[in-house]
Amino acid sequence: MKEQYFYKAYKRDGSEVKGLVEASSREAALRWVKDQGLIPSELRPLEFKAPGTSWLGMLKMKKRKSLSSQDVLFFTKQMAVLLKGGLPIDRALKVLSQSLGGGKAGDLCTRVLAWIEKGASLSEALEREEGFSAMYITLVRAGEQSGSLDMVLERLSCYLEEELKTKKEVLSALIYPSLLLSVGLISVYLLLVVVIPRFSIIFSDLGQEIPLPTKIMLALSWLARKTWFLLPLGVLLLLGLLKYASDNPSWRRRGEGWLLYRLPLVSTFVRKRELSRFSRAMAILLGGGVTLSRSLELVTTISPFQKIKEELERLAEDIKKGRSLSRLMGGSPLFLPFCLHMVEVGEETGNLEEAFSNIATALEEDLREGTKRFLNLLEPSIILFMGIVIGSMVISMLLAIFSINDIGF
Repeated sequence: MKEQYFYKAYKRDGSEVKGLVEASSREAALRWVKDQGLIPSELRPLEFKAPGTSWLGMLKMKKRKSLSSQDVLFFTKQMAVLLKGGLPIDRALKVLSQSLGGGKAGDLCTRVLAWIEKGASLSEALEREEGFSAMYITLVRAGEQSGSLDMVLERLSCYLEEELKTKKEVLSALIYPSLLLSVGLISVYLLLVVVIPRFSIIFSDLGQEIPLPTKIMLALSWLARKTWFLLPLGVLLLLGLLKYASDNPSWRRRGEGWLLYRLPLVSTFVRKRELSRFSRAMAILLGGGVTLSRSLELVTTISPFQKIKEELERLAEDIKKGRSLSRLMGGSPLFLPFCLHMVEVGEETGNLEEAFSNIATALEEDLREGTKRFLNLLEPSIILFMGIVIGSMVISMLLAIFSINDIGF
């Protein structure tokens, strides 16, 4: 198994260089450094423990909380500003660490700076932190390779800011429907386990035949009181099955197929979401000077869906053969006709960056509007649903009460 080694060495002219090398052993790493015509002065395994960090400090680092979306956005914006101002990465991290002091963002800068000083790149350092997505790491790595890290971080901050804004809007809009649904479900449960059983005793004492709706409601009440423990067991069983299915390649592929192409409404939403992220990443990469084939190779890592990764890998391979991107995309059910037309126009005008940017903007706006429409319908739908459920319970009891009039005293 290969490990990463940090090395310091000197060129023939006396200038110092440092970096990382991946090798199966220390001897192999040392041999590689010498093969580069360098004179090694230091070579050590790249460990997680930062310089000067005690075991107690490591314990505290393990217990640290993961970064929130707000923390990641703040870090990205500040780094973009500092790098755009001409500061090198290590200097920018020092400035941020000193200005922020403690807190999660300040601690993040300190940890990342420790990795940078050991020879790691920014993307490698961020990869070891929680809170940074695969898309984020991929774009930062591309920015490093193309020499346009400041521009990539600036565009990333704009993208993250819009995402965070949308997320906050959705969470705010979900507060009232969630409260409404919770109160409604609690009311239904109390009716089933407290109120209806009392009616059950009365009906049993009378010995009168009761209507079918009332029998059903009494049976549901008995189930709620006697078998309530089956509900959490069922939830745990469902979670276990989902975990097993996600770990099983054939089950996962089948599930992804349903989620991406066959479920009404849901499939369209998921595909648009993944296509918007793909298009935004492509726009940032192409704008940063990364070639089309290399951009397609990099974006294969940003999607959690294996089917999408395979489609993007196919595009990355076929585009090297000189084929048209829009035609390659047209051979996949993943891409929407709107996306194909925009890419085709981008190829004709020689401006794929703008084409992907327009696709991402249009899809993000469409998703935002669709989410708003869904949330606007959610509240009345919950009210209607809970009204039907509680109304059915009340009517079933009233039917039995009205039937009491037929009893002869």
